[in-house]
Amino acid sequence: DYERLAAKLSMSLTTFRRRFREATGQSPHAFHLDCRICEARRLLGETDDPLKHIAAQLGYGDVYYFSRQFAQHVGVPPGAYRRSRQV
Repeated sequence: DYERLAAKLSMSLTTFRRRFREATGQSPHAFHLDCRICEARRLLGETDDPLKHIAAQLGYGDVYYFSRQFAQHVGVPPGAYRRSRQV
């Protein structure tokens, strides 16, 4: 909840978004999504956890939505990504 985070920092949501973009080059949402996808890549490469479990760990309520977002961001579905990391 970016509005609550902005309030904790004693600034408006607009100011928070502007300053965040100035500091990182990304919107808060894009930054958060990048972090989630990065963690998904790590989990897919280092664990045998089912996709449903990984999606839940990352805060996704729907494994299909997680798979779709992962594929859009990485270029391949999570299952294919995992298979490509196996030696």
